[in-house]
Amino acid sequence: MRVRVRPINVHGVALSTKERAEGAAVHGELRVSDVREDAFGRVLLTAQVVDLLNTPEIVQLVLHDVVLLSVAGKKMRLRGFELKRAVQYAQAWDVELE
Repeated sequence: MRVRVRPINVHGVALSTKERAEGAAVHGELRVSDVREDAFGRVLLTAQVVDLLNTPEIVQLVLHDVVLLSVAGKKMRLRGFELKRAVQYAQAWDVELE
């Protein structure tokens, strides 16, 4: 499904509504699936935003242990954690269908 994603946090710190609105959105295809993560020793429900314009496909964003928080119209909010340089940060995404 084609989406536009705006991350809500940067390194675990929440952005203001104004900062999120002014920031650049990530466009791509949303994929959600179980992924075996050896670093965690278990299977995690993982959301990825993939850029389909390139070959091979480029994964732009990854959210682990994803949970659907809300759905309204063509918008949804997902929550989980992202991994940056071996550090886990709380993250949520505002997702809008294109």
